[in-house]
Amino acid sequence: MKRIKGRDGVMREVDDDYIIQDGESFTIPLTMMDSRSIIHDGTGRPAGQRPGFLFGDGNDQAELDAAHAQYRHDLEARWQSGRWQSGPSKPAPSAAPTHPNPEAGRDAAYLQYRRDIEERWRR
Repeated sequence: MKRIKGRDGVMREVDDDYIIQDGESFTIPLTMMDSRSIIHDGTGRPAGQRPGFLFGDGNDQAELDAAHAQYRHDLEARWQSGRWQSGPSKPAPSAAPTHPNPEAGRDAAYLQYRRDIEERWRR
């Protein structure tokens, strides 16, 4: 059985094979939650979309410390490998090439734009 809300706002129950008419609606209840909550608002209630401080459970502190250590290790490895560049990430622009054929110039500019977009994730 489904609960249908009619155009007039009245809720009624219908069979599962009922086709919803114009102006009617129905909602599907959906309960979602994490398998465990390691973050709370300090009073034991789960963290939500409220302003304020958040606290982690003491039981899972080892997992949090391990995740933080892995994060720091990844940052250091990134810095040491040279993938993290300081300063401008793009070379200084050179003079724009001139093409005798306007279509060729447009195509070359579009190809350069595509290359820039494809390589942007590396910066």
